[in-house]
Amino acid sequence: KIADLLGIDQLLSYNYNSQGLMFIKESQLDSALFYLDKSNEIGIRIMDHSLNAYNNSIIGNIYLLKKEFKKAKEVFSLAEKESRNLNSREVLKDSYNGLAQCYEALGNFHLAYQYQKMYTDLKDSLINWDITQKALMMEQELDEQRRVVKISDLEQMADRERNIKRPFPAKGFFYFFNSLN
Repeated sequence: KIADLLGIDQLLSYNYNSQGLMFIKESQLDSALFYLDKSNEIGIRIMDHSLNAYNNSIIGNIYLLKKEFKKAKEVFSLAEKESRNLNSREVLKDSYNGLAQCYEALGNFHLAYQYQKMYTDLKDSLINWDITQKALMMEQELDEQRRVVKISDLEQMADRERNIKRPFPAKGFFYFFNSLN
């Protein structure tokens, strides 16, 4: 209500999306569709293509649950097109999976197989990318830990050198005076 009163369309569209997701969890699919459609209407008006792609992949899954496979195929196709234009790989992956299920239910096993293969390839690619990112982060953490340890070691060495050098000037001073006598 606040987003509506203030005219913050972006927030309003996200709120409608969230309401749609809540209704899905409660298995109230028609109510979920209503709110996701409202979110899409605003998304279209404010040109939030990523929101629409995401919403359409969710809507496609609702139509799959309702066993409305032709409608699901239409919506997943929209999500696929939008997500490909945005390079939104997660939504694209979900669209491929949905289209594979639609084509299988519609008896088009050739296209079902093609989309299943694209889904699997993209899913594997995303998993590999995630693993690579985690490995890089761990490597950076390890490098940082090594750097901290090295700095600590150098500080300790410097402290030891300062402690070792302190007595020598005093000895040198005494040697100097002893040589004068």
